[in-house]
Amino acid sequence: QGAGTATPPQRTQLALPYSDSFAGYSTGQEAKYLSSMNGAFQAAPCGGGRSGECLRQMAPVQPITWVTTPSTQPYTLMGDLSWSNYTVSSDVLLEKSSSAAEILGRAGTQARGNDGLNAYHLRLSDTGAWSLLKSNTSWTWTTLASGTVTAPGTNTWHNLALSFQDSTITAKIDGNTVGTVTDSSYGGGQVGLGAMGYY
Repeated sequence: QGAGTATPPQRTQLALPYSDSFAGYSTGQEAKYLSSMNGAFQAAPCGGGRSGECLRQMAPVQPITWVTTPSTQPYTLMGDLSWSNYTVSSDVLLEKSSSAAEILGRAGTQARGNDGLNAYHLRLSDTGAWSLLKSNTSWTWTTLASGTVTAPGTNTWHNLALSFQDSTITAKIDGNTVGTVTDSSYGGGQVGLGAMGYY
């Protein structure tokens, strides 16, 4: 044995803009750069009239946790903590009634044992109820804005988008602005996707 001689590439920040259509993934593969929490986000056939592969939350039941945590919905994160002013956007498909999907932005500090996450969340349910939420490192939730859009129902694709410009946060559903708020709690952080249960 001996000391390694390989020289790694220079470390760099993940550049924006970044996108992934998951088109080149095989079924069951985890997505590049994404880190799943509480669930299992893997490539699967899209459904909802869309061909190819998409990312689906695959855990049908809540995983056994190492510690007791007050919030257990599944989510997955990617990106850089230094990202600040950006838009995170994703097409989402709700496959079950009484379900909801969300995107996350400016996700930062995560408490030990997943006992909380500093982040903003845009959540949409199959009934059309939406909310723009803020979570913290003890999973305390603050509703910054909420409302109702035409019920998306199930098996149709809809786009969620969260834009951050300094302390201004803008939420869009299918390209239409549903809420704009001012909050300066979190100035930067990662992006993410989430589901509001185990389906």
